[in-house]
This record gives sequence, structure tokens and C-alpha cells, in this order.
Amino acid sequence: MRRIGSLLLGGALFGLGTTVFINPHRVLLGGATGLATIISYLSGLPMGLSMFLVNLPVLILSFLILGKRFSLKALGGTALLSLSLELSSFLPSFSGDRLLSTLCGAALTGAGVALICGQGVVTGGSDLGALLLQKKYPALSFGNLVLLIDGAVVLLGGMVYRELETILYSLLLAVIYTVVLNTYLKGRTQGRVAWIITAKPIEKLLLEKMGRGLTILPGSGGFTGEKKQILFCALHTGEERQLRRIVYEADPQAFMVVGEATEILGFGFQDPKKEEIQ
Repeated sequence: MRRIGSLLLGGALFGLGTTVFINPHRVLLGGATGLATIISYLSGLPMGLSMFLVNLPVLILSFLILGKRFSLKALGGTALLSLSLELSSFLPSFSGDRLLSTLCGAALTGAGVALICGQGVVTGGSDLGALLLQKKYPALSFGNLVLLIDGAVVLLGGMVYRELETILYSLLLAVIYTVVLNTYLKGRTQGRVAWIITAKPIEKLLLEKMGRGLTILPGSGGFTGEKKQILFCALHTGEERQLRRIVYEADPQAFMVVGEATEILGFGFQDPKKEEIQ
């Protein structure tokens, strides 16, 4: 039920942000939505239908490259967004400041797509195109690939509308949308990693008070040659303060390095089987 609720909420936020805040001010979201907006503007077709037609070639390509099971999920995500655009088309448009409308639309659509992608469902368009490109260029992040595709669509939209402000506002929209999307997707799996070098046996203390597993590595001082143990520990964001207090109460001479981990998979953190998007 929570997964279904996240999908429905994501679709509602996306439809609200696009039809109420973005499209009325001649700003383009980019990707399939941007192309659908251009087609709808030129041909008069409903946004939902235009959205589905734009995604159809990408869905076919996905079926050939990514397989049937994944493509069915992408088809479901595309249908969800197309339906949300049609249902939200009856809502009144926001008639306020164009910049404020762009910011609100970016936040709503970014949060909506993030909720949907967080459930292992691809929304088609630039999201699905980004996944196809990521197969060939795995070093590039999902959000940055979406930004590249959206930028190309925005330039096309600027030529159609013949308005420089459309391009500028659309680029601002794409950046904020990407930040929101990346923040949510990375935030589900990121955390902290700590390396603790100590001569005292504090691993049991950490296990009892932190409830976190540890990996113990043998080590020795490069200058003194003194035998020490190196404790490696993965943490959720915010737990490093408690770790620091426990370590230095037990060993004031301990040496500790804490770094950011962009992704932590495994027991106690994110299930690797659920990471179908990243």
C-alpha cells in the first residue's frame, strides 16, 4: 500500500507541477514532457496523448535492450504520468510571477518523479533515455544524463516559442528539477564511512552501543611500527557524532577518518535488489 501510495502521490505532484505551474508560463520541463508540450502546442493534441506518443519509440527501444520486465514497468510509469497530465488539465493555472511558478513547478515535478523512480518504476522519456545511455556510459550519474537530454529539448522549445526567456527559465527549471531528483535518489542510499585506528580493543563497545557491524583490519604505524587495528564501519548520516563520542571516550589517542559514502548497499542499509534505477 505504501508503494502504491508513493506512485499515486508522485503522479499527482508531477501533473500538478506541469499543468498548473510550468506549461501556462511557456516554460519547458524537458525530456518527453517538453517534447509533448511542443507537440501539443503545435498540433492541439491533448498533453497526455502527446506524452504517450513521444514515449512510444523509447519504450520499444527499451524492450529490445533492457528486456520485457523492465519495459513493462516503464510502460506503467509512462501511463501514470500521461494520465496525471490529463486529470490535472482541469485544474486552474497559476497566474502569478513566472519565476515563482518555475520554482514551484520544478520542486513539484522533481519530487513527483523521484517518488515514482524510488519505487523502481521508470517514467519514460528522459528518465528511460538516461538509463539507456547509462548502459553505455556507467560513470555518468542518472540525474546528469537527464539534465543533458532535457537541455537539448529546451533548446528545441526555445526555437519553437522564439523567446529567449523560455530557454533561460527552462534551463533554471531543469537544474532545480535535477537537484531535487538527485537529492532524493542518492539520499536513500548515501551515508558515512569511518576508519578508526586504535591500539585499544574498542570493537565490542562499538558493537554494543552503535548496533553497527565492523570490519577489523590488521595494521601497524608507518613511523613507530606499533601494531594497531583498523576498524571500518558504515553509518547512516548523523550517526558519526555518536561514533566520535564513543571512540574518544574509550581511546583519546585514536585516529579516525570519516568520509561521505554516496551509496551503501547491504544488510542494515539499502537492499541491492531494490536498486533498479541507479
